[in-house]
Amino acid sequence: DPAAAGPAPDILVISLGMTPEEVRAAFKASGLPFQLTDVKTTIEDLPDEPFLGSIYGRRQGGDSRQDQVLVNFSAAPNPLRVVMVTRIIDYAADKGPLKLDVAAALEGKYGSARQRLDRPHGIDMAWILTPAGIPVLDKKSLCPRPKFSPDPQGHIFFAGLTIQDGCGLSVGAEVDAANFSHPTLASALWVSLVDYDELWRQIEKTQGYIAGKVQDAAKARGTPQL
Repeated sequence: DPAAAGPAPDILVISLGMTPEEVRAAFKASGLPFQLTDVKTTIEDLPDEPFLGSIYGRRQGGDSRQDQVLVNFSAAPNPLRVVMVTRIIDYAADKGPLKLDVAAALEGKYGSARQRLDRPHGIDMAWILTPAGIPVLDKKSLCPRPKFSPDPQGHIFFAGLTIQDGCGLSVGAEVDAANFSHPTLASALWVSLVDYDELWRQIEKTQGYIAGKVQDAAKARGTPQL
């Protein structure tokens, strides 16, 4: 039912598919004093084609000891668009919010979690959405697994939840407790957003692009004299 679809999920108003200019504007619109750094990336087989691999935002003070946001972009020949967003907030020692309040705020933003694991010293949560943006709550619902699917670094997986358990678009979060003496307080929040279907499509396209470049370079060198 398309009517069940909500707005595209975001982290700090940063959504998948945004351009670098839109990402910088989103950081500014947040009103938080993030310092931004452009991170240039090169692929091993294409050392002469550096691209903007990510934008890293960092702030300190205020309501957190440290707040970091890493926005990853697609590689050539794909358009330069956001493919993954990860945010890590470290709260000041014994001054963080209640971990249950953080979990409630996450469900207020993303809806009921498809999977949730409450541990003594932390809470793991995950949301799965169809390409149309409709939440997938039925844990028996599975989608086709891509040909290869290593877990992207920085995304949450727990309690048997894998890439095969959803339809591509997912949000993962982990709320850590402060310490054994203050298990109800949050010490850190880790939340990430990625669309697996789109990510693997782009990776396969990039691999084909690299293979073509390598073959062209080999042809340009000519056949050795034997």
